[in-house]
Amino acid sequence: MAIQAISNQIYEDYLQLRANNQQPPISHDEFVAALETWYEQFQTGECSLGYAAEQLGITQIDFIYLLDELGWKAANL
Repeated sequence: MAIQAISNQIYEDYLQLRANNQQPPISHDEFVAALETWYEQFQTGECSLGYAAEQLGITQIDFIYLLDELGWKAANL
């Protein structure tokens, strides 16, 4: 799944969400790769929204916020 370029603002927002959850920062490239992997698995029904969020080091609510910022669907139906 090829994804659009992730803006620095969205990446910075993600880093702040991770910091709020006492998670260490990751690089922009690591973020894009992880987001691509877990979002694709969520969209294909291989994992839940909550599990994908957990793998990204953020809460489910924060993941929904992030997806909204990207304009991506937060449902896999």
